[in-house]
Amino acid sequence: MFVKKNALEIYSLGKAQFKFRKNSDSEIKKFKFHIDVEIVRSNDNLYAEYCLNPDDCYAAFLLKDFSGVEDENGKPCHIARFDFEEKIGLIKGIKQLDSSFSEWFKALCEPPEKKIAEVAAGGEVVDGGNVPAVQGQ
Repeated sequence: MFVKKNALEIYSLGKAQFKFRKNSDSEIKKFKFHIDVEIVRSNDNLYAEYCLNPDDCYAAFLLKDFSGVEDENGKPCHIARFDFEEKIGLIKGIKQLDSSFSEWFKALCEPPEKKIAEVAAGGEVVDGGNVPAVQGQ
């Protein structure tokens, strides 16, 4: 049996593209477990960062890949060389360069039910009883 992988959400900033896994209950559970493991390892800096900036930490956790990112010498960066704390720093850098990232990430994390409700609230629904019957030919 084949399992369909969720498509990644892409955030573009200049020529760089950042690819994020989609938010889900499963991802939230994995993230909380990841933070708990760091607490057990006594990584006080990361735990403090999580307490102060949970959204940055979660964005770093969901960051799957990126392209078009260069270091200060102009050499391409690879995500495999970034640890979790460095990914958090990358997210903070994105937020400094582009203030719209926070809103984009907030929308990414909204549950689908809320998005559907907002779309329905914005549109006008017509009751079927108010539409006049159409005669066929």
